Amino acid sequence: MGRWARALYVTTAISLLAAPALAQDTADSLRLYKEGWRLYQEKQYAEACPLLERSLAAAPTLRTRGALALCYEGQARWASAYKTWKAVAEQAKQEGAVEAQRMKRANQKVAELAPKVAQVVFQVAPGAADVKVLLDGQQLAASELGTAVPVDPGSHSVDANATGRVAWHGSFELGKTDEGKTRSFPVGPLQPIERVENAELPAVPTESIPLRPSEPPKPPMPTLKLVGLVSAGAGVVALAVGTIFAIKAHSDWNSAKDMGCDDKGVCRTMDAANLVNDAGSHATIGTIGITAGIVLIAGGAALWFFTPTPEVEKPGVTPSVSLGPGGAQLGLVGRF
Repeated sequence: MGRWARALYVTTAISLLAAPALAQDTADSLRLYKEGWRLYQEKQYAEACPLLERSLAAAPTLRTRGALALCYEGQARWASAYKTWKAVAEQAKQEGAVEAQRMKRANQKVAELAPKVAQVVFQVAPGAADVKVLLDGQQLAASELGTAVPVDPGSHSVDANATGRVAWHGSFELGKTDEGKTRSFPVGPLQPIERVENAELPAVPTESIPLRPSEPPKPPMPTLKLVGLVSAGAGVVALAVGTIFAIKAHSDWNSAKDMGCDDKGVCRTMDAANLVNDAGSHATIGTIGITAGIVLIAGGAALWFFTPTPEVEKPGVTPSVSLGPGGAQLGLVGRF
């Protein structure tokens, strides 16, 4: 395969690979444009402009750029509309005579908007090199510093930073009275970052602190005491359950008597008889629960109160005297 043939093959392959991505970008751009243009026609500028911006980023067509300029006008963002119409005129000029009419209209729009556009001159204080200035988070080009820059009405933030300098921040606001005027905005100065040399700290005098004997660890809870706690807790639960069933039994018995049952439980209807049976069952469960609860609580209390707690040996010192061939010796014996 010759050199020219290989070059043609590579070019064709790249074109084929790029075609799907380009088609997808064009489809996304068209979808965003249609939705943005619909919202613009409904005068929903706050929702329309971001969609048109995304459409323009996907496919920078003259149609989308012009629609975005109109949307900016709808928001009274005169500076953004002014700059976008200038871009439309420049793009139409590059595309030649076929877009001459669109270039003419764009230039007319630029002339109409110029009296409304407020401009700001950002004057950077001297003393720092490589200063970067950001207007609303977007870095200004070096050529825009010290010259008039079109700025939309509203509140704006300005940040500046440079190597070896403390970051600087400021803000300003443009209103109706600033239309067609040029304002100067000072940026800085950016103060140098002061470097502090390492300094030796003066020696701090130390003071010896007498050691205190550590507190002896608390003995663990005896197993039988723990069993007593669990037993008492279970007893409380059983007592509560038994009480609930006893109350239910009493309620069922009263209901059965209201339905014609006598004191011996003889009833005239089957429903009443069922209530008597339920009352008996509930009474049995309640009696068992209450009895078990009392037994468990009593047993738990007995285990808790009658199980001895081990004592912790406390440190102590006692004198000792010993007699030997060499005479008497006095000493101290103890636990620490």
